[in-house]
Amino acid sequence: MESIGRLYNSLKEEDKERLHERFTPHFGSLDELKTGNWFGWTEKNLKQLEAIMSGYMFTVNYVPDMITDYKNDENLSSYVRFGWIEDSDD
Repeated sequence: MESIGRLYNSLKEEDKERLHERFTPHFGSLDELKTGNWFGWTEKNLKQLEAIMSGYMFTVNYVPDMITDYKNDENLSSYVRFGWIEDSDD
């Protein structure tokens, strides 16, 4: 899964350490993030890991502009969408 590798490589070192701390209890050792060898992983677990990493990236990289958002409150949506980043290269 190239997209998982790209997401992982875009993280800062402290975020990579945090990711390993949090994910190891659920997925076991995540040496695959460093090696890129996903042999033995199910499609379900790969999709799950990709979705979690995408959500993490959204959270880390989103910086709201509260002043502008407050001034434009008539444009704020009451509809909330859920999902993950889809890589257009895949």
